[in-house]
Amino acid sequence: MKRLIDKQTISIDNHGRGTREALNWDDSAKDVHLDKKTNTRIGGRLQKVRIKIPINSSRSISVTNQNGEEIEIPRRLRNEIMDAFADELIRRRFVVDLVDSLKNFESNLSDREKAKQALTNISKHFGLELPIKTVETYVDDVLKFYALLFKKDNKEYFAEMDSNKIVIGQYSGYAKRCRNYYKQ
Repeated sequence: MKRLIDKQTISIDNHGRGTREALNWDDSAKDVHLDKKTNTRIGGRLQKVRIKIPINSSRSISVTNQNGEEIEIPRRLRNEIMDAFADELIRRRFVVDLVDSLKNFESNLSDREKAKQALTNISKHFGLELPIKTVETYVDDVLKFYALLFKKDNKEYFAEMDSNKIVIGQYSGYAKRCRNYYKQ
């Protein structure tokens, strides 16, 4: 599954986080999904695209371009996604860990150990196992942001969580927000 984050990021959310609304996995209207943003060639031009991969519904994968228009999924991205989820055992293990992390999402930021465990459980599926650093942000003594930083094959990766989502990716020009984490 590591190919999904090479020089890119994915976020895991349902666009309803932070509302204190209970997560109902059986409600496909809540549409828990992987949200992948990347650059790819379409019609000979490099364009930003967003791929939404539903996890708890039968909705199909959707792709939108930088103008928000729905487009056909480019072949390279379709192959990348299909390869990542082709092995049923790998897919099942990922979904089990993801479900566990999302069911307890509101409490994951209640302390650093829970946050670390949730991110570790998800990041291991992307080949990220031993973090080299953690980043924590508190507001009024309450944990608001938690990140694990990884180095693998001379590349830098991150897994982070706030009250709205979980984001995993490779530090690159595309994921600029991590620039200062590695310099601290």
